Amino acid sequence: MQPHPFSEWLLAIPRPAKRALALALDASFCALTVWIALYLRLEAWVGTDLAYLPAVLGSVALALPIFVRAGLY
Repeated sequence: MQPHPFSEWLLAIPRPAKRALALALDASFCALTVWIALYLRLEAWVGTDLAYLPAVLGSVALALPIFVRAGLY
């Protein structure tokens, strides 16, 4: 079975780039979870309003250092 070209590319990139990619994905997942939490709380989809930016930034600022300190990267 031949490996997929994307997996070959992903394995070939340097370790710091993989770490940055993981951090970027985790930051986007933090933003997504805040958006979903707002939906559950308000029972309506909210747009990308600047009023919710502190909540998104707070979740990223809280989660990423914990993940780094826990050794997940």
